[in-house]
Amino acid sequence: KRATINIADLIIKTMKRDAVLQIDTGLCNSFLACACADGSEEAVESAEEMFDAIPAACRSSQTYGRMLQLHGRRGDAGMGRARALLEEAEQAGLVDGRLLQLLIEEEMEDEETLRRIYEELKRKRVPMNQRVHELMAEM
Repeated sequence: KRATINIADLIIKTMKRDAVLQIDTGLCNSFLACACADGSEEAVESAEEMFDAIPAACRSSQTYGRMLQLHGRRGDAGMGRARALLEEAEQAGLVDGRLLQLLIEEEMEDEETLRRIYEELKRKRVPMNQRVHELMAEM
């Protein structure tokens, strides 16, 4: 049977209760991956709790990518939060080629925003894979 976010949530809450858990980037990103796989509204709520629990300094581009993916899949209901997360990631300097690729492939931003991010990453010489360049050329 497929595990749901409920199981991951229960494990983390039990480990926190028993003081055998410190939330770090790896744990947070693994939990967010489970939330993305689950995709339910409950998973979104649990992901938000986890995201809020990790200090901003411990968040990575993968952390933001998972949150963007989770909210982006919710359509219009999640786009406001997704845009706020993208802005936060930009301010923290955590937008990289992988995050840009996610934004393009999931069609989470308008072309103007994507081009702005792309040009900024190029200017900063941030590594991007060939697929990002191909996707941008197709726009």
